[in-house]
Amino acid sequence: MHSINSLYALALVLVAGSIQASPIAETTDQFAALDRRAIIDCGEAYRFTSSAQDKGYNDAIAHLDAGTTVTGSNGKKYPEYYGDQPAVAGIPASCKENYNDLQIYPVFVGSSTFADGSNPGPDRVVISRHTDGTRERCGLITHRGADSGQFKFCGI
Repeated sequence: MHSINSLYALALVLVAGSIQASPIAETTDQFAALDRRAIIDCGEAYRFTSSAQDKGYNDAIAHLDAGTTVTGSNGKKYPEYYGDQPAVAGIPASCKENYNDLQIYPVFVGSSTFADGSNPGPDRVVISRHTDGTRERCGLITHRGADSGQFKFCGI
């Protein structure tokens, strides 16, 4: 009887060990997949990490909420009205539902803050201002590889 209990205990330990190991591997795989998706490639080796994206979005939304702007070296004030740009494929449909407008704001590969008089560079985050007062992150766009004065969609 003692050996049956020992076998039962051993079997229970083996089953419990395999159950515990599986979710850890899956979780690690999920984090790796999220890390890959968290980087948006805007071409020419310009890749935006999730922290760089967050910096651009958070700065833009803070200015939208406060009603303030930042004037770039190009004389434009940001966040800048982007309107309804159907020519930029990739902006999610949800960004154009029940919205007032789209706004764009400079984003940088590093953790730089866009400040008065600084160069806005070619990359922007797109924010939708919805009619209910919410803000939606609608992706990154760039002038790189686009027709003169135009943007192309990098991703979301």
